[in-house]
Amino acid sequence: MTQLLKDRVILKIAGEDRKSFLQGLITNDINLLDEGNNAIYSCLLNNKGQYLFDFFIIEDGDNLLLDIDRDRVERFAKILKIYKLRSKVSLEILDSKIYWMLDNNFTDAIVYQDTRSDKMGYRLITDVDIDTDDAKLSYETYRIKNQIPKSGQDLIIEKSTLLECNIDKLNGISWSKGCYIGQEVTARMHYKGTLKKRLYSIEIKEEFELENENYIYMNDKKIGNISSFNSGFGLALLNIAKLDNASELEVIINKKEYKIIINPDCWN
Repeated sequence: MTQLLKDRVILKIAGEDRKSFLQGLITNDINLLDEGNNAIYSCLLNNKGQYLFDFFIIEDGDNLLLDIDRDRVERFAKILKIYKLRSKVSLEILDSKIYWMLDNNFTDAIVYQDTRSDKMGYRLITDVDIDTDDAKLSYETYRIKNQIPKSGQDLIIEKSTLLECNIDKLNGISWSKGCYIGQEVTARMHYKGTLKKRLYSIEIKEEFELENENYIYMNDKKIGNISSFNSGFGLALLNIAKLDNASELEVIINKKEYKIIINPDCWN
């Protein structure tokens, strides 16, 4: 199974300060690339600890390649230039294509494992076209079933926090590295256990389509909302206390009755 990820693009960061420059900004530890990992997953936050960007960082010789959302890459590069100051780094948006595949069958391209989950297969960077599959199980369905949030959809810019979206469970945060933007707020939520809502994997057997709001009501009280849905599976941000460890919920969504199945977390 191979699929072109049209919404992704590569930002190349070169220069002798490329690693130290990113280390002070991102949520994960760039030094993991020196420990036998050819890619890491990480985020950039604002100073309130709210989500701005998420991306993979791949080491390619003397360059770092960032696999990032195409619609947000120019804004991301602009923010990096603000923090650049005297750091010896250069930025370049490449024309390379990014593919997703479940099995690694390529040897003549840059291939890296999706480090968010061992169920998410591999990603590939290349300048040539590759034959793709019209499989029933698309990348979108696969990421939802494996509880992977999407930028701008589940990960809401300047609103979501990383623990709400399970980024700590998806290998996107280092608790041992030094400071980064938004680190204090993120660490406080982690160590004091102040999380009130988070992203759950859900299933709806009835016919359902996302509309504008998709708020979930139970006993006339709003308990959350569905942010992604495809082929019967979805991601929903739910109030942890109101969920009360239930595995099924009788709810109202968009003025219609549904039964929601709460699936076990994919990392358990």
